[in-house]
Amino acid sequence: MYNLLVSGWEEEWQGAPCTFDLSRCVSQHEYTDQKVAERFGKLDGTALAEMTRLPTIFADEDGGQPTPSSG
Repeated sequence: MYNLLVSGWEEEWQGAPCTFDLSRCVSQHEYTDQKVAERFGKLDGTALAEMTRLPTIFADEDGGQPTPSSG
């Protein structure tokens, strides 16, 4: 399991903090598996603590060529 963060803003992955609209979150997205949404969807302290321990993929939504990175 991993986190997938996708943005269309070229500057997003330059190291500064960023925010995402709640509609793009695990609890709100129609493409999220139901079991995953149930496990993490409340975004409470337990879910957030577990999610921060998962590997993270940072992706460019528009198919650009950002520097690959992971957290």
